[in-house]
Amino acid sequence: MVQAQKGLINPGKNISDCMAEFSKNNGNRISIRQLVRHTSGMPNYDTIKDFFPKINRQSFTRAEYLKLYMDSALVFGSGTNYYYSSRGYFTFYLQEWPCKMKICT
Repeated sequence: MVQAQKGLINPGKNISDCMAEFSKNNGNRISIRQLVRHTSGMPNYDTIKDFFPKINRQSFTRAEYLKLYMDSALVFGSGTNYYYSSRGYFTFYLQEWPCKMKICT
């Protein structure tokens, strides 16, 4: 995590610390570190009903992504297990702009 080494991001912070609009239900329980280690408990996109026929090829804005994903039920309690989720990486990517502004340190 180059951003952490540069002091731009604190991996121990919760995602709601960096993204105030992210659901407090999950955002207060999931750390940035858990997102990139796939231990956040966030389900993968393919768990969304009709994702592939209806959603897969659409482009999403940051706000649309958050509205669609932020209240998803976790697969397990954050930090208690491993489960690959590309949604975790995408959520981490969405934090890039605020972190450049040093809100996450």
